[in-house]
Amino acid sequence: MLSIYVGNLAESVCKEELQSLFEQHGPIDRINIVADRDSGQPRGFAFVDMVNEDDARAAIQALEGHEVGGQAVKLSIAHSQTRAGRAPAGRQSTGRPPPRQRSAVTEIYVGNIPRTVGEAELQSLFEQHGRVGGVSLIKDRETGVSRGFAFVEMPDDEERRAAIDALHEHDLQDRRLTVRQAKPPAKPRGKRPPRRYPNRSEE
Repeated sequence: MLSIYVGNLAESVCKEELQSLFEQHGPIDRINIVADRDSGQPRGFAFVDMVNEDDARAAIQALEGHEVGGQAVKLSIAHSQTRAGRAPAGRQSTGRPPPRQRSAVTEIYVGNIPRTVGEAELQSLFEQHGRVGGVSLIKDRETGVSRGFAFVEMPDDEERRAAIDALHEHDLQDRRLTVRQAKPPAKPRGKRPPRRYPNRSEE
């Protein structure tokens, strides 16, 4: 069994529409349109679990960029599953993106973000170019107001590079975004040895 990630999904699309689209390529085990926990509104992506891996790969190849609900969907492999419905060791089949692990290797730095833009809007923007593992909008600890920059995780190298190329200097609410590969955190400096001054006997 193989789970397909479906991104850039219009809010109006329902499970039946996805079922009709994907079952043309093989039997489907389950469809999960991911919604916001608080509002219940669709978050713009879904997971389609297909029984046969070959069928799933054929569906991805055939439907990538296909217009659904007026938007071109982005498809990629989410994770493999066993017939019993369990994810491979070390992974969870929760119907949600895998837990986010901060890593400069897979993260994109996004700067000059308008203060009114939230994580959901950033996720929707980057999902147009591939699978997004998570978005972290940096906020002031005291006020909770956005500090104007964020980190977006995109696990796939090609999709990450494509997003950086496409969105650097992208106009968002009259601001040009700064988009680049995130830099690894600086290594903590070790303690400097105490400076040794010569005494008179050594002079």
